[in-house]
Amino acid sequence: MRIILAIVMLFFGLISYGQSVNVSDVTKGANCAVLKPKVSGYDEIYKAIGAYITDKGYALGKADKDLGIITTEYKQSNWGLLKLQFVIKDSTVHLTAQSMATGLGIDQVSNIGARGSYAKTRFIELYKIANAFPSSAPVEFIIK
Repeated sequence: MRIILAIVMLFFGLISYGQSVNVSDVTKGANCAVLKPKVSGYDEIYKAIGAYITDKGYALGKADKDLGIITTEYKQSNWGLLKLQFVIKDSTVHLTAQSMATGLGIDQVSNIGARGSYAKTRFIELYKIANAFPSSAPVEFIIK
């Protein structure tokens, strides 16, 4: 009986976690956050991304300064594993994410699914990460 109660509480906890952020203004299917860093200059943006990744507890995966790409290792989240990719484009940063969960494989995170669903919960995590990045303007979400 305690196990069933624990599972029910976990389930409702995940649903409430997924509903704690309102993403209704984000285009359905959006899978890329366009960030406008507070710093300017390629090297400063690159350093800001590295500092942000470290601050959020992610381990650096691959980095290619010439191409302006930084990818993290997968990190455990409330619903599975999440890997981030930052790509510097001019004075903006494009942030995308991949998720991996047992039995579900690897998927690109995008704004799909109903409120409280696994897919929406993954997108809300990306939404929170993007909006916590030190930006000079609101985050824009696009379909890439």
